[in-house]
Amino acid sequence: MKVGVIGAGTMGQGIAKAFALVDGYTVALCDIKQEWAEGGKDKIAKGYAKLVEKGKMTQETVDAILARITPGLKEDLCADCDLIVEAAFENMEVKKTTFAELDKIAKPECIFASNTGFNFFSIYLVRILIQDQFYFPISFLLTLNRSKPNP
Repeated sequence: MKVGVIGAGTMGQGIAKAFALVDGYTVALCDIKQEWAEGGKDKIAKGYAKLVEKGKMTQETVDAILARITPGLKEDLCADCDLIVEAAFENMEVKKTTFAELDKIAKPECIFASNTGFNFFSIYLVRILIQDQFYFPISFLLTLNRSKPNP
């Protein structure tokens, strides 16, 4: 399974680490600049290096985890993702734009998810520009299967 993570900041790094721990998963850690995505992976590597120093993980295990994470731009890495988790900057316009762009890039059966800090009672909505232009509240982890049901 290939997982795209949009946003290489603290939350995106944590999400990427969680998926990269699973054998058989690969992670595309994306940000709006290549160097930001690479910086996110570098921070993940530094965190793991401390665990190796303390003897809590082997270097071999860390190398295997890091090999599953590819930093880059969503335009270059997300076309073949099975799942994309948005963990971008907490700004509604950024989130709306991100999902609209992802809808043009990702394969139809890709599942979108959002990690957001907006609270449960938020009146904000994310407009997902797909199929019949549905509106979804983002006050919780949003998952959306974009494939059309079989008749």
